[in-house]
Amino acid sequence: YIRDNNKHINFMDINQASRSAVTYDGEVKALPLDTDYIAMGYRDDVFRNPVIRDMYQATWGEELKVPATIEDLVTVSERLNGNYDFNNDGEMDWGFCLTP
Repeated sequence: YIRDNNKHINFMDINQASRSAVTYDGEVKALPLDTDYIAMGYRDDVFRNPVIRDMYQATWGEELKVPATIEDLVTVSERLNGNYDFNNDGEMDWGFCLTP
């Protein structure tokens, strides 16, 4: 089990979501080893662009919305990937790019 030991680890310095993930029934059961936050950025101009929105609606029968879940991100990315020239350089662009 894990004991409070402020000399080495101050458990309250760990973000709340990570603390919750390793706590069961009020007791800490593990140490969170990878607590990176994941953030998603998107181009608002792409999601507001009326031409892209209309083409997306016509092709997929759904309104183009900013993804709310990982599953939504995959779906929207696959649909946008290679189908639009977002930056007007004459080449079709990726629907999603992940950087390390």
